[in-house]
Amino acid sequence: MNAALAALPLIADETGGDWGHPWWPLWLFLWAALIGTVVLLFSRGRGRRGGPLDRARELLAERYARGELSGEEYRERLDELRRSFQGVGVGWMTGS
Repeated sequence: MNAALAALPLIADETGGDWGHPWWPLWLFLWAALIGTVVLLFSRGRGRRGGPLDRARELLAERYARGELSGEEYRERLDELRRSFQGVGVGWMTGS
């Protein structure tokens, strides 16, 4: 950050071209806001990709929480899900 601030006088130099006008900080902040928005949107979207395996596990956990399944039934069905989708590479199934 300090290096970027130190470079600002070099960018604003009249010999640098169009950067010599008084509105150049506005363009700098505009680009920073645009890049920040894109990064934020991509980082939020990445966490929402669950897939059918995650949804099946969520439904199983909800049924257990409501008391529709006993602890033993929950574990048996969860183990069955793990066996059915073994090798798919889903993080919660493989422990990674």
